[in-house]
Amino acid sequence: MITKSKTTKSSVKQKDKKYVIIDYPQENEIINHPCYTIRIGASGNGVVEVSIDGGSWKRCHHSVGYWWYGWSNYPAGTRKIIARLRSNNGKILKKSELRNCTSKI
Repeated sequence: MITKSKTTKSSVKQKDKKYVIIDYPQENEIINHPCYTIRIGASGNGVVEVSIDGGSWKRCHHSVGYWWYGWSNYPAGTRKIIARLRSNNGKILKKSELRNCTSKI
């Protein structure tokens, strides 16, 4: 006897969801050091960039499953950080939520 298999919602392959999240600094974190490394989690292939206080986009480097940006020479005060995931051909795939932090140097 031949039986048909049923397709359930859980067996249907879901579309790959893109994400980019700033892990560190955490929201409203106070930074007390002149050098800080921003850590970003992101999905899929592509390039991650970060912008601080609406400035130009800076490319992050990928290592051990995260994206990193070495940040230094920043003035004291409140900072706004955003990250984005771009495809290898330059298309913006996703932006993170805005992250606020304060440097007290």
